[in-house]
Amino acid sequence: MRMKGFEGVRQPLEEGCRLTRVFAENEKTDVPVMIFPGWTGGSETYAVNMDAFATEGRSSVMVELLEDQLDSDIQHNLKCAFEYNNVINGSNLEKIDAVGYSEGALNLIVAAILNPEKFNNIVLISPVGLSDNVSKTDLAVNFSREVVSGFFDWLKTEKGREMMMGVSKSVIGRLVGSPIKSWKQVLGMTNVNLVEELKALREQGVGVSIVHGVNDKLISTDDMQKLLNQEAIDDLHLFEGSHPDFLFKAEECTKIVDDALDKLSAKKP
Repeated sequence: MRMKGFEGVRQPLEEGCRLTRVFAENEKTDVPVMIFPGWTGGSETYAVNMDAFATEGRSSVMVELLEDQLDSDIQHNLKCAFEYNNVINGSNLEKIDAVGYSEGALNLIVAAILNPEKFNNIVLISPVGLSDNVSKTDLAVNFSREVVSGFFDWLKTEKGREMMMGVSKSVIGRLVGSPIKSWKQVLGMTNVNLVEELKALREQGVGVSIVHGVNDKLISTDDMQKLLNQEAIDDLHLFEGSHPDFLFKAEECTKIVDDALDKLSAKKP
């Protein structure tokens, strides 16, 4: 039975964690997609994305961590990676696909590094932390400005107003309040050579793609193209949009991510 985003089945993991699953009615693949969330975190925020994956024939799962479980920036990334791998290893799945949005892409990369044999294909959406020519100050300022301004632009649209009618104040608070905390988590990972790690994942058979908005003020298209030229990723999918659009244009962007996963799967022997 298909379960729409807000009706996803939740079950407790270890203390401080929560699992949300959304099942596709007509699955085109038996490989589910795991969502590594970005700066907002909660499954309520990603409900439209999870439902859009179901519409495209993909079941999805998301792990949430309570904020009081996160002791430091690096521990945040490792905690996320370990908890997602606990879910993967505790299932009967041979492989999973995964998508990581914004700084969630870092958590996904770490999880895949720790457990590469379980990952089939991964898609990094507007991945923060992979640019090598942006200062930490610029990253922090641009991240907060891009996300908050994008949120208020989205609220002016008819779809934005309709969606906000059913969203709790706590979710709205995360939408505009989390960027400051999130960029600190990103800065904790900027000294890791993620380009070489991505190359190593590809050598182990993990497909890697990036989905990037050409109007993203935080991450330049040139930096993403450089990753493709360095053979750190398989594909680069560009769209007309900005950094927050995986949430604010959820259906459109999720379809692009789904297409990216399809293309990676087609390359598998």
